[in-house]
Amino acid sequence: MSIHPGTSSEIPTALRFHPSDTTFVEAFDSMSPLAFADVLDRVRQIVAKTVSSAPAPAALQPPAQARPSGGLSPTALRRVRAYVEDHIAERFDMDVLADIAGLSTCHFSRAFKQSLGLPPYNYVVKRRVATAAELIEQTDRPLVDVAQSVGFSDQSHFTRSFVRIVGETPRAFRRRNR
Repeated sequence: MSIHPGTSSEIPTALRFHPSDTTFVEAFDSMSPLAFADVLDRVRQIVAKTVSSAPAPAALQPPAQARPSGGLSPTALRRVRAYVEDHIAERFDMDVLADIAGLSTCHFSRAFKQSLGLPPYNYVVKRRVATAAELIEQTDRPLVDVAQSVGFSDQSHFTRSFVRIVGETPRAFRRRNR
């Protein structure tokens, strides 16, 4: 397998293939482990050189002001997020959030999920856990008080949600971040 530097044939013959061509797989199956390692090193070098020296093709660059179609408008999303932050300890009613966004409840729920990738309830729970994590790090308040101050009705629900999102119990989180 010869490699000719500086030409299009710089890629070993075994690596030039058509997706329906099985000779690619057969070429690697017949290689010794050392030859395979050499080819792999050369491919890494070619990829590193190509990636570092060439700008990304226009097709791979995001548009200047790309915004996913559908979803909430930036203004509505900003208002809903601000409301959630300001009222984190209160019980949330989907109708209230939908009214803030100026949409029906059903449409709001779909648009919110399309905008942030998770349903409104999950967003609120994540924000409550994030706020609780800040309080746990910054204060010595009992965990039951932290749970209630961010809107969890009981410590059990708080602990389950915290473990699901953070990956450890609130108590372990406090010990690790002291």
